[in-house]
Amino acid sequence: MEYENALEFLLYSYFGFDGGTKKIEDNKNEIPTYCAKRAYLDLARTVEFKYSTSKLDKKEKKNSPQNEKDEAKAFKEKKEKLISGICKSMLGDTDGKKCNNNDFEEWHKKSVKKLKKK
Repeated sequence: MEYENALEFLLYSYFGFDGGTKKIEDNKNEIPTYCAKRAYLDLARTVEFKYSTSKLDKKEKKNSPQNEKDEAKAFKEKKEKLISGICKSMLGDTDGKKCNNNDFEEWHKKSVKKLKKK
């Protein structure tokens, strides 16, 4: 009985299944979607960012000190290099196309659709 209560609590608190109007039995095909959404929310909540885009934009303004401009530029370059590396490793051969945020987003959306179909 304890195990069943714990499982029911987990399903309700973590995934939103309540045993009433939203039963897990009625949503079996959606379980991977619920898991993926939950994993994304957990990751998004725990990732720490050094700079927001708006913070970097402020550092790059004309009236900002040169060291802040340089810091923002270096951070953006490092970020693009990292994204490019991740992108290339996931996308494989990029056919000479520059690997950037948009390419990654496109790959990500296609991959999520494939996962949902499975």
